[in-house]
Amino acid sequence: MFRRTTFHESNAVYWIATYVGGLAVIGYIGDPYFIYENFLTPPTWPITIQPMGIVNTPYDLIVPVALGLLMVLWGYLSALRPTTQGVTSRSGVGETAPGRPAVVSPELMAPRATGADAPLPPARG
Repeated sequence: MFRRTTFHESNAVYWIATYVGGLAVIGYIGDPYFIYENFLTPPTWPITIQPMGIVNTPYDLIVPVALGLLMVLWGYLSALRPTTQGVTSRSGVGETAPGRPAVVSPELMAPRATGADAPLPPARG
């Protein structure tokens, strides 16, 4: 419950920042043909922010699809938890908790007698 770090959990979401940054870069180097009332160029600004036209029309649709497929694959693979020794399912059942081991009483470790050799329970009364 109390962890010192969540670094390994945060590694699984790096693909989101990469995807958003990749879409921004693809939009910036894309085709300027699709500009409609560019809101990034107000008349008072000294610079114009618009697509550069490096990647033209058929490819500026293919490149984001390829980026999206790569990010889906990266997101899926980062969501898979690494299996540890003794864990057979992804539910975490059977995983040993960090910290000190559980204390087992000697009575539970002793072999149990079954059948006719089993002692009778004490009488109440």
